[in-house]
Amino acid sequence: MSGRGKKRSFDFSAVEHVGNDADIGGFLGNVEAEQERASPPWGPVSVTAPVREHTAAVREPAVEQAVVTEGARRRRPQARDQGVRFTSITSDPPILRTKARKAALKPGQAAVMQSFLDQRTRRNWQTWSGRLVPETEGALKNRAFFDAEASGRRLLSASHYFDAAIKSLPKDGAEVERFATDWLIDRWSGEHPKGENAQFTISPEAQRRLTELKKSLRGTRHGIWIDVLSAAGDSLLDLLDSEGPLPRP
Repeated sequence: MSGRGKKRSFDFSAVEHVGNDADIGGFLGNVEAEQERASPPWGPVSVTAPVREHTAAVREPAVEQAVVTEGARRRRPQARDQGVRFTSITSDPPILRTKARKAALKPGQAAVMQSFLDQRTRRNWQTWSGRLVPETEGALKNRAFFDAEASGRRLLSASHYFDAAIKSLPKDGAEVERFATDWLIDRWSGEHPKGENAQFTISPEAQRRLTELKKSLRGTRHGIWIDVLSAAGDSLLDLLDSEGPLPRP
């Protein structure tokens, strides 16, 4: 009881010293003691280890998904060719060029075209000179010019028409003689103008045909040769007049 009224005194310097010791070493007085107090009883725990494990756990599914996607892309079946392919530049289909259907030629037109193609693809055509009725020669040239304009074949000439006319003559000499005589009577009433010199380029086949006919008609009436040649040209021209112009290719 006697000590109730006694004034107590404190050593504040000692308290300050203890606080400083707590800041430096903790309440136990050193660094090792503070670490022992703060550490769990099972030992130190690594802070970075869980983070590293979590990152690996997060990335592994993404990698697996990328592998699966790449594998599926590689195994994707290639599209089969279903026909016309489209270009890589445009979506328009490629232009397919087809041959145009050729116009059907009639007999006279086909004969002329055969001579035209033969002369254009061979180099052994020969020059022929003889006499024709002037009207027949002029008609052959006019028809060649007309068909050249109509068909667009600028190299078409009267030689192709004369060649086709000679090759269309009958093979029998007697029949050729009757043919020439009928032409003389029906067209000219037995007398035609005097023949004039004419020149054409003809095929070897036509040349052989003329040689054979000349031999077979030897000893017949006078002037039959010019009648045969002129009748052949007029007969072809009459046929072409009924067939119309030569069509374009």
